[in-house]
Formats: sequence, structure tokens, C-alpha cells
Amino acid sequence: MRLNVEMRQQYQQQWARRLATVKSAEGLKKTMGDGAALPSSPFMLTVRPGEAHALSTKLPAVLHGEVGGRCSYTISTADQGGNPCLEGGAKLSCTCESEDDLWLRTGGSSSDNGKLSAKSTDHGNGKYTIVWHGERTGTFLVSVTIGGLHVVGSPVFLKLASSIPDLTKCLTDVQRSIRAIKGQLTMFRICFRDVYGNSPNCSSAFRSTLKAGLAIANPGVKVPTARTEYDFEGSWVDEESDDGTQIAWYQIAFTPMTAGSYSMHAWVESNAPVTNQVPGVVRNYIEGSPYILDVHADAANVQSGVREVIDVSGIMPGDYKISRDVFEETTKRWGDCTIDAFASVATATLPRFWTETPKLGAEGTDALKQEWRYGERVWAHPPLHLLDALAAFLVQPDRGAEVIVCAPFRPNADWFFKIKKLCDDSTKYMAGRLSKAAILVQEGQRAL
Repeated sequence: MRLNVEMRQQYQQQWARRLATVKSAEGLKKTMGDGAALPSSPFMLTVRPGEAHALSTKLPAVLHGEVGGRCSYTISTADQGGNPCLEGGAKLSCTCESEDDLWLRTGGSSSDNGKLSAKSTDHGNGKYTIVWHGERTGTFLVSVTIGGLHVVGSPVFLKLASSIPDLTKCLTDVQRSIRAIKGQLTMFRICFRDVYGNSPNCSSAFRSTLKAGLAIANPGVKVPTARTEYDFEGSWVDEESDDGTQIAWYQIAFTPMTAGSYSMHAWVESNAPVTNQVPGVVRNYIEGSPYILDVHADAANVQSGVREVIDVSGIMPGDYKISRDVFEETTKRWGDCTIDAFASVATATLPRFWTETPKLGAEGTDALKQEWRYGERVWAHPPLHLLDALAAFLVQPDRGAEVIVCAPFRPNADWFFKIKKLCDDSTKYMAGRLSKAAILVQEGQRAL
């Protein structure tokens, strides 16, 4: 028993010599034993930060940037105690939500071209730069994790804006041709796109440098000359789309003075630096130019021309029907279709067709719930309210059929952008190839 007491006293004396007061940051350490300092005491103690910790690292409430990889954020990491990290090597990961939830705003794209990707760069000093690359504007949901844990504020909303206008992407609201009346004002509009097809913000600086051109020449003239340039009045028209996006149009108004058929050339120029172009004045002909310009002597002549191309046979009130010659020309160009997806008994263009509700002779109802099998070539001429749903349906991987889509020319609509991206080929037809029946005004009589 005496031995145990002596051993306990010896241990207590040994530990007493090792007692020390240590500061938690760089500073002095003074070791005290029997009241005497150890050799070299006091000496420096360096305490370095630990590994990056998710709950000590923060993101802002919202991230902002532009499409095309012009969206980045540098995040500064900290350890579990909140000390700023001085070294890299953290297991930092940047991800987007699932493809279905990737696009939050109405009209978003889930196609390959609409996917958002992210890449991080380790600077080796506790800071990491994350670059997000996307091609579609809108609000996205992105996540940043360290060691599998979300940092503070993750997931976070990422808002991508459009880039500057690309004049090689301009479109007009003209179909293949434009009808005019001699001596009367005729108008069409030019819409702008960035390099990815988004509606850009046409700044005041861009507007001040933009110049549009119009030339009217004899049919067959491919390159207009100064002699054929035509006077017009240009003005900017700002509109708001259904999803709240601001759209800027440039409207051209001119008055043809001679009846006849002509080639109408339209182009835009700008001396401001634009995407994929060198600074300086560059003439960019608008897609579809030259157009056919039919100038009629009077309004009655125009109405007669329109009636000639409308096929009104078999149309019921509320039905839309495409001109038969357009359908035949289309199938001759791209191949015979096997089934009409969005038809009624009156408007069906093929023996096999699907209708909205059960009808005698229809193979099925609700085209978007049918199987679009490999080997089929589907004629898809849906009503306007189904175009968004059709665009989403066409990008599905289990859709095996080839599809020919007949739809209005609406370059500002997101469904138009998505369908256009899927196209191998396309063509435009003049207005008047589609008719809509009005309500029967009396028995046996139909008003068109």
C-alpha cells in the first residue's frame, strides 16, 4: 500500500512539470513546471486551419451571369472553426438538379442544348472558382457541396441572361412571301437572337449602331445593288412575351409603288463588335432573304389570290386545315407520312389518324399518349395550345418515329426554338395556306 502512494506522488510530480498554457493562434507558448522555463522557452506555435468545412462556407442568395460560360463565382472556404482555409484540396462538387427540374421558368428547355454544366478550379489557397455554362436564359437551381455536404445557401438560384445580339441569327415575321398593295404601307419586323437563339437585350448602344437595309429587285436577283435599295422607315417595337421576357423588334415600313412580282432582300448592319464577327460594318442577310414580294394593284386582287390557295373542303367549325398542295409538296420533299397525329374527321390528311376525342374511323385518341414507333413518319399539325407539349414530347428518348411538324412561324416562342433545334430541314410557306371555319351562320351555309 505504501508503494502505491509513493508511485502516485511520483506521477503527480511528473505531470506537474508538463503543465503548459497554449494559445489557440500563432503566439507564445510558455511551459511551466517547477516555476522554471524550459530551454528555448518562450517559442513560436503555428496553428494552421483545418480542412474546408461545408457549414463554414457560404454562397450568396442568388447567382447572376450570362449564357455561354460567362457566369462564375469564386468561393472562399473555411474550416470547422470558421478559420479561412489557406490550402486547396477540398472535395468540392458542383451539380445541377435533375434534368426534369433543371429549368424552372415557363418555357425552359430540357434538351441537350439546354443543359447547364459546371466546372470548378482549385486555386490552391482555399479559394475555388466555379464556372457555369448554359445556352438558355432563365432561372436554374444549382448545388455546391464539400465532402458531400451542401455549403450554406446551397442549392441556390442561378439566373442566366442572354448575351449580345448575333446579327447572323436574325429572323423576320415574313413567311416565304409577302403580299402588298400598290401605294399602301407594307410592314414586316426583324427579331434578334444571341448566338444560342435567346432573345437578347438590345441596348441603346446596339440600337444606335444598327442599320437595316431593304432592296427590291427583279425575280432571280441574288445580290442587290445600290440602285435597287428601297426607302423605308425603321422603328423599334418593344414587347413582353408570355413568360415575361422583353423582346425587341425592328419594324420596317415601306410603300411599293409598282404592281408585280419581285425579290425583296433584307439585311442588317452594325459597326459594333458582335459575336463571331470582327469589328466594322458587316452586312448580314436575314434568314430566308430574298423573299417573294407580290405587289397587287388593289385589295380585291389580294383577296382573290388568297382564296386560290385555301382548301375549304370538309372543314368543320373550329377546325384548321392545311392546303392540300402544301401537304403533298411536303411529303414529296421529305417522304410519305403514315399517320396524322392531331386530326379531326374533317381535317385528316391520311387514312390513319388520331383525334382528341373518340371518333369513328380514328385509330386512337390523344396523340401525346400514343406510341410514336420507329418506322412511322408522323404528320403533326397540332392546335396552338398543344405546341409546348409537343415540343417537350419530341425530345423524349423513347420517341422512335420521324416527325414532320406543321406550325406557325413564331421565332419568339420557346416551343419554336426547341422544335427548330431538332430539325434536319425546314421550309416556310406564305400566309393563306391555313383556314379556320367560323360558326355556321345558318343551316347549310358556312362562313369562312
